[in-house]
Order: sequence, then structure tokens, then C-alpha cells
Amino acid sequence: MGSMDFLNIRAPLKTIYDFGRSFLFEYETPRVVRMRSQKIGLIYRTIQMVLFSYLIGFVFIYSKGYQRFDYPGSSVLTKTKGILQRNLTDGTVQIWDSNDLVVPAQESDAFFIATNILFTDHQVQGVCPEDIQTGSIGIRCGNDSHCAAGIATLYGNGIKTGKCVKSTGTCEISGWCPTETDIAPESPILYGFDSVTVLVKNHIIFRKFNVKRRNILESFRQEYLLTCRFHPTRDPLCPVFALRDMVTHAGESLEEMAVKVSLA
Repeated sequence: MGSMDFLNIRAPLKTIYDFGRSFLFEYETPRVVRMRSQKIGLIYRTIQMVLFSYLIGFVFIYSKGYQRFDYPGSSVLTKTKGILQRNLTDGTVQIWDSNDLVVPAQESDAFFIATNILFTDHQVQGVCPEDIQTGSIGIRCGNDSHCAAGIATLYGNGIKTGKCVKSTGTCEISGWCPTETDIAPESPILYGFDSVTVLVKNHIIFRKFNVKRRNILESFRQEYLLTCRFHPTRDPLCPVFALRDMVTHAGESLEEMAVKVSLA
């Protein structure tokens, strides 16, 4: 039994020893066969060129596989500054600041600047003739029987009092008087657009690379931002745009646009 156990242990050790000597001190080389065949050689080189063209043309040049890409996240904020003026009928001047100009105060992907207004001076709660330009049914009248009291004028400006105003031929109403003027002015009521500026803040972040960029550089001082105005050649990095310059570069006239439209 003792000799048999010794043989059982020796056999695995010899196998391990042979494997280790073969692994450390022996190596194999592939056999190379050179075939002189134009057909096989052409197929072989064609496959090589196809793979080479795919790697260079598609992977590296077209797809730019050696680069890493990331979609940026960005935000753009605008701040409008400026003072406009409006002459009142009593000879005084009404001031409009940036809070009055930008309507609404916040807008998605846009900002609006009021350039003209329809304004009715000295409106108070009272009674007055309905506006004949309203065009609603039941506004015109010949006597009081045509103006039933307590009924709101359709698309009008108030509640009928039951009286007919002979001078205008319309029913008397209770509401804001005088009624609103819906006739567009021929020239802008507001003036002073040269003082209006728009500050544009643009923030961009590439989260994969933790890279942040913005159009207001760290080197910009507060004094510079208060005085600079964007110009394509003299000051292309200034983030403050004059309203008149924006309209001029768009090929429009600010005076003409201010009559009928708001700037957006």
C-alpha cells in the first residue's frame, strides 16, 4: 500500500512538472505558406484596403471616433434697460422705465419692448356714452327705450344705464370713462429709444467634461459693462446691445417699426 500511494502522488507531480517546463522553455511558431496566385492576392489586398478605408474614412474622418462628444446645456438671459418719455395732454411728461417697457416681464425664448400704446387719458369710474366704434348690436339708439338698463354691452365698455345720449346716438354706460380709444396713432407716442439697451447673458456647460463657458468674461469690469456697446468691429465682445443698432442690423427702421409693432 505504501508504494502504491507513492506512485499515485508522483504521477500528478510529473504532469505539473512537464507542463511548467513546456510553458517556460518551449514556444511555437506558425507555419507560413507563400502562395503565388494573382486571384488570391487580389482578394487579400482588396479586403485590406476595404478595412483600411473604413477605419480612416468612416471611423476617424467622418465619425471622428477618436473624439468624445457631449451635448451642451445652455441658458440665455436678457435684461432691458432704458427710459422712454410720453407727453401728456396737460403738458407734463410721463416717464417709462424698463419695468414699463418690457411686457410681459418674463417671456420664454423672447422679450418684448413696447414702442407704441393706445392710451386714454383721465379715465375714471363714471357714466359716459358708449364708443360708437365698438360696433356691437344694441349700442346705437334713438331714445331711452332702446337702452335697457343693467345690460352689459356686447364687446363694449360697460353696463347700460337706460339712457340714450342724443349727441352721440349711443347708449349711456357705467364703467371707465371716457371709453378707450382704439384708433392707432400715426406716430409713436413714446420717444427716447436711443437710451434702450439689452444685456444678453449666455451660459453654456458641457457636463461630461465639466467645462463651463459664458459670454461675459472674467476680465470684464463693471465699469466696462456700464459703458460698452456692441459693435461688430470696434467691440465685438460687448454683451450690451443698443436697441437702435439691433433694428438697424436687421435692415429695419426703428421709427417705422415703432408705429405699428412691438419689438421682439
